Amino acid sequence: MMRWAALLIVSAAVTAAMNFFDIPAALLLGPLLTGIAAALAGVEMRIKPAVAIGSQGMIGCMVAAMITAKVGQVLAAHGLALVLIAILSLATSLTLGWASSRSGAMPGTSAIWAFSPGAAPVMVTMALEAGDDARIVAFMQYLRILLVALIAISSTHFLAGDIAAPPARHWLDLPEAWGIFEAITVAGVGAWIGYKSHFPGGAFLVPALGGGLLQATGVISLELPLPLLALSYAAIGWQIGLSFTLQAIRHCARILPVALAGLLILIAAAAGFALAASWLLEIDRISTFLATCPGGLDTVLIISASVRADMDFVLTAQLARFFVTIVVAPPVAKLIADRIAVQGD
Repeated sequence: MMRWAALLIVSAAVTAAMNFFDIPAALLLGPLLTGIAAALAGVEMRIKPAVAIGSQGMIGCMVAAMITAKVGQVLAAHGLALVLIAILSLATSLTLGWASSRSGAMPGTSAIWAFSPGAAPVMVTMALEAGDDARIVAFMQYLRILLVALIAISSTHFLAGDIAAPPARHWLDLPEAWGIFEAITVAGVGAWIGYKSHFPGGAFLVPALGGGLLQATGVISLELPLPLLALSYAAIGWQIGLSFTLQAIRHCARILPVALAGLLILIAAAAGFALAASWLLEIDRISTFLATCPGGLDTVLIISASVRADMDFVLTAQLARFFVTIVVAPPVAKLIADRIAVQGD
């Protein structure tokens, strides 16, 4: 118990420091880096499966809480274009993953999860379930989030001027009790159903889709306290970080040039899709650029709230890419991995 308390305290301190310097995805990266440090120091700790599954359910519930009736209106107006952009983004990432696997830079399916254009916690979870190297996937996914954040901030600053700080949400601001109960229920029941279904990422996917449908139709109103959401992110970060070894760190360092090159190609492709979408849909370039950015969802939405962007359009486009990725990527990744294995033989 003392080791877990120490891990929690150090993770909170690291996360607070990252938040102070406006480093994106701090709630995940803080515990992740702390877990890596603990693992490299020889501390043996493991997240219990029930905690990991529940955490995935809470993250799914967070996505569900963002889905409103306005998302449906944007889908009705631009749904086909947004799904097409999502498919093109995924096709680009799968091509990069296939090329990395064929070149031997990354092993098997790990490259497919690693280059996925979004849903970082889900891709890491799916990699774990598939028996792939989740450490490489985590390294690539959070490097992508950092690169996208830096490029998105600098680009929107150029297009829209100074970026104002988004309104802060206080850690002690508690939502309504009934909304919290609904969120915990959706997360718990949905994660259990998803886990029992044995569908890749089901513990996340069922609460996200089911909760999102109930939220959009007004049946429920999901409310997530920030401390509970932070603990869920921390559990996923610890699960990844505590599995790292010195050998894994060295391997991540070796693939860094390939990772940077591939991710920059992915981001450049997304910028091209944004220009095409802006011209075809007659929507401002800031909104289309943020809409096509390959994650992370929370980082992009924070930036969108700080500039003259169409939040409903950005959120809908990001959710479309998000769900296309988590539904299409698993079977396609397996197919590509099988083909690579056959060609290797």
